[in-house]
Amino acid sequence: MFELALERSNAMRNKVQELGLNCTVETMNNDTDIPFLGWDETLGKDHCPYAEQWNKYYTDYPCFKEFALLYCDVIDTTNYENFTRTFTQNITKNVLGGDNVCERVL
Repeated sequence: MFELALERSNAMRNKVQELGLNCTVETMNNDTDIPFLGWDETLGKDHCPYAEQWNKYYTDYPCFKEFALLYCDVIDTTNYENFTRTFTQNITKNVLGGDNVCERVL
């Protein structure tokens, strides 16, 4: 998962740098290849396409919860850290961990 995050964030860094821009939080949010269209806050806990599916696995595969949380903990934080080289995300709430919403703080 860590290598995947590095690969994606390095590609985003290269694209932004080719445009002559600095790799900041703002340019990452504006020039990302992350498909935010899949996230729909009106769906509540199922706002994230991963959570919608992965939460269904918890009943049959309780140990999967640990892996699902790792996805967000590794991918989301590493994307910001590697892209900006100065900022990270602190995940304060995550629907995969039982919260009603996902919240991140830079």
